[in-house]
Amino acid sequence: MTKKEILQQIKSLIDSTGNIIEINPKYLEYFNENELLEIKEQLESKKENKTNYNNIIDDIFQKCS
Repeated sequence: MTKKEILQQIKSLIDSTGNIIEINPKYLEYFNENELLEIKEQLESKKENKTNYNNIIDDIFQKCS
């Protein structure tokens, strides 16, 4: 996987609203592939945790209704 591909995945993880996210291509110079992969994994984890949190809140509201 190339740095550009990883950056594309990071952009899609950041963009949860449908807005176009532009990340400065110069970031490719600052981060190596492993660092970009770590950022991507952290974003995936946060997205998963948010989904789990939303599911828990939905369950609570359903039980209260």
